[in-house]
Amino acid sequence: MINLYTQSNGSIRRNDFPHAGHLPPDAVWIDMLSPTPDEEKAVEAALNIDAPTREEMLEIEPSSRIYQEADASYLTITVTIKGDTPSPESAVVTFIRTPRFLVTKRFAEPQAFKTFISRASRQAASVYNADAALTGLLDAVIDRAADILERVGSELDNLSKGIFTSRQIKGNNVSADLEEVLRRLGRTEDLTSRVQESLLSIGRVVTFLGQTTGDAKVTKDQRTRVKTLYRDAHSLSEHAGFLAHK
Repeated sequence: MINLYTQSNGSIRRNDFPHAGHLPPDAVWIDMLSPTPDEEKAVEAALNIDAPTREEMLEIEPSSRIYQEADASYLTITVTIKGDTPSPESAVVTFIRTPRFLVTKRFAEPQAFKTFISRASRQAASVYNADAALTGLLDAVIDRAADILERVGSELDNLSKGIFTSRQIKGNNVSADLEEVLRRLGRTEDLTSRVQESLLSIGRVVTFLGQTTGDAKVTKDQRTRVKTLYRDAHSLSEHAGFLAHK
């Protein structure tokens, strides 16, 4: 599936990708969600890019995840999905940043993407070009990571109270079954580890963006947003490390 998003007064609107490949002048973001080979070829031909394969997206070396070809930057991050379920997973998302458009390629539907699309379709002046879409999406992923870590912290607090507080306290619903306690600890550890991996990948991408925002075409607001994203990702990564030790 290919979703084409155009901007009007800073908010975005979803459109179908044109079969002829002629993109409207107000297009800012092309989102490839589990694209077919033909759909991927159509986007590549329209923008003269070479999107990485799914196997290439899964490479763990930083040099394979962040690189420049001609005037396009290829940035791949890891995103935590199903964070509200007993079986959280990790997925990869590639951002292709061109002078005019942002292209994303993904094979999952992170909650952060849904949140960003909903927010950007209502708020004027939030997505006025491709770089604004990129920083907005990264910000949504970081916000989602913060929400997950907040729940992890609450879960650990509840486990701590259940383990170290007398079981005679009225209203204590924490199971005394040590196997259940270990299962809950294992899930929080797995979830925290996935969020840490995601934040680390975002940190690398934001560092790269910080090195390329010296372009005169990049606005002061966008430079400020990149610096804020770096600080947020770094502080959350430290908090995730604290939770992992706890």
